[in-house]
Amino acid sequence: MNRIVPAAITLLMLSACADEFDAQLLVPDDIDVEWDESFNRTSDGIGVLVPIDVMVYEANTGEALYEVQLHVDTGLDTAMVVADDGVELVEVVDFDAEDAEWDVWRDRYFTFDAPNDVVEVQTDPDGLARIYVWVDAFEAGPVGFAPVTVTVSAVASESAGAFEETFSLIPR
Repeated sequence: MNRIVPAAITLLMLSACADEFDAQLLVPDDIDVEWDESFNRTSDGIGVLVPIDVMVYEANTGEALYEVQLHVDTGLDTAMVVADDGVELVEVVDFDAEDAEWDVWRDRYFTFDAPNDVVEVQTDPDGLARIYVWVDAFEAGPVGFAPVTVTVSAVASESAGAFEETFSLIPR
């Protein structure tokens, strides 16, 4: 018997016993990103594309929660979120190609759908959702560059409430 059920059904079944229900959001630890000030110009086609996997699960049972709607945001114009299905790796023969970006972290060219301030994704049957964060430039910090804070949030249900976690992309 498949023990993974859609989150909506799980939440409805568990709403009567909301005290026992504990949805958890698992985000990565802070991520170090190799960065150089020569990369730090906006709209130059150079940046880092960081893949991010997040998970939602029921803490008491460890079961993955399927079809949970997640909101992912950086709050910055220079670091934007891209949905997983919006990224395509490409071979660039003509380096003047306007639509190709260069990921300095993984030394790859790619194209992507227009990034957004906030992206909404749903968890898959394993409770996972993949997004990318495109950092075109890090903002200036007190010493060097400031980290980019990524916020992942969801509303499980009215009875279970909302939950939110953050992590940072730290330029090194």
